[in-house]
Amino acid sequence: MIMKKQAISFEEWNLLNELFSYYHKLLSDKIKLYLEEFLINNLSYNEIATNYQISKYAAYDQIKKGIEQLKNYEQLLSLNQLSKQRLKLYDQIQDSDLKQALLILEQK
Repeated sequence: MIMKKQAISFEEWNLLNELFSYYHKLLSDKIKLYLEEFLINNLSYNEIATNYQISKYAAYDQIKKGIEQLKNYEQLLSLNQLSKQRLKLYDQIQDSDLKQALLILEQK
């Protein structure tokens, strides 16, 4: 199997990082570790494979599975989508104190 590092658009990269921030605790330790290296530390499959003494295919496969899991969790739970909807509603609030209090709660 050919493993080209697929070009991920900036928007997709941001989405994956957002999903990772919401759902990382639901992932297995191994997938969480490899996804963190890939998404947060921006390591390539080859660098991950070298660092963890696994094959390049194993790194690719675990990351691919992790990305699929993140997308499935979002499809089921919609935490990221709901957060974005709440932030849009917060923008419509005129009372600045209330708006600030809600934004602080959102970050917790």
